[in-house]
Amino acid sequence: MPRNNDLKMQYAGALMNVGGKEALGNARQALSDVVAGRPNDPRALYQLSAVERRLGDYQASEASARKVIALASRSPMGYYALAMAL
Repeated sequence: MPRNNDLKMQYAGALMNVGGKEALGNARQALSDVVAGRPNDPRALYQLSAVERRLGDYQASEASARKVIALASRSPMGYYALAMAL
């Protein structure tokens, strides 16, 4: 896995495109690492919400989406992520 957070986000995006439980689990781990280092990054939280939803973890997806809304309330991406999680 890449060490750079921007590369981790790209890596996670590629894994999301691959699909499958293992790839999505690896994407979740990469994005969790990014969010741990940059907890106020709405893009990383948005992607994390999407991965969690695709893995069937709707509570975690909702929580991540709500964090996006709290950080960027004027952006539609948090509201979209929340709608998808619910």
